[in-house]
Amino acid sequence: LFIPHLHYTNLIALMFYASYLLVATAVITGLSGGNPAYIGGYLFILMLLAVAPLPVIICWFLLIFSYSLFIIIFFSGSPEITDTLSYSLRDSVNVVVVDAIFIYFTSRMRYSSWKKSIIITKEKEKNNELLLNILPNPIAKELQKSGFVKPVFHKSATVVFTDFVGFSWISEILDPETLINKLDRMFKQFDLIIDKFHLEKLKTIGDSYMYAGGLPDDNTTHAIDAVLAAMEIVRFVHHENELIRGQASPTWEIRVGVNTGGMMAGVVGQKKFIYDIWGDSVNVASRLESSGVKGMVNISSSTYDIVKDFFEVDNRGMISAKSKGEINMYLVRGIKKELSKDGLGIEPNDLFCELYCSIKRK
Repeated sequence: LFIPHLHYTNLIALMFYASYLLVATAVITGLSGGNPAYIGGYLFILMLLAVAPLPVIICWFLLIFSYSLFIIIFFSGSPEITDTLSYSLRDSVNVVVVDAIFIYFTSRMRYSSWKKSIIITKEKEKNNELLLNILPNPIAKELQKSGFVKPVFHKSATVVFTDFVGFSWISEILDPETLINKLDRMFKQFDLIIDKFHLEKLKTIGDSYMYAGGLPDDNTTHAIDAVLAAMEIVRFVHHENELIRGQASPTWEIRVGVNTGGMMAGVVGQKKFIYDIWGDSVNVASRLESSGVKGMVNISSSTYDIVKDFFEVDNRGMISAKSKGEINMYLVRGIKKELSKDGLGIEPNDLFCELYCSIKRK
């Protein structure tokens, strides 16, 4: 066969079946009193080559070798040519011809089946890759295994919303192609950043980008990871603006809202799967973003309680948020000086990593 791995159980079953038919042929020959030269198992064994699970080249070798050996041995004794012998020789020739035809066509069918199996395997791999791009790895595996994903309540997770300030105005200034290319560049970099901090991208809606930490797998550092990623996103957008400063192109200003709390997570939809989250904590994060300050990371008190030992934070006080009343908000200024490289508050130093790892081990 062309398939790399043979199914040994099928091969054993075929060998058992061939042995059974060979014995049956010999028994019938003996009971009928026929001439073994005319009714024998040799012809049957030749026919087995047409269906044997062997590579084609081996089948051809066995066919030619066995028939040549048969002719040499048979005629080495100068046998008398009788009618029975003549029938036997003609039958053996017919078997070889039929066998050759069968080997040819079965090899074609096996090759065709092998090509189809390769195509199916590649398509399956593509589907799996696509599913993994849409859903988190554990969720995709659960969906493939059971056909559905059970909703899970996470007692503590951190969700982040980002939004570009004045995007509607920017979309009126830039042509559609330039606008989409710029947004695509931004979001691709956001993807790299959240992957760096092992966070989960949830979705984009227009110019809004949403990600979370602490799901689908629970962990104890999700709030810190989410804030670190948010800070890097803000720095990236600022860097992009520096590149176009002085040009006619408009600058892109970003707001970021971060909240930590309990939330439900699961997969919705049938044709277009989406891994999404629900809960009041999600709504609060959205309000933190819309009530935020451009170019800053705006966090809730629940997030502050977790990350306060790692970051320099300013308390904004109680800020009115749509449909939520007043919310206590904080602005992240950067990593604490003693925990950052060169005291700049941008990159974590070894002490930061030690504290981070101590929390991660809990």
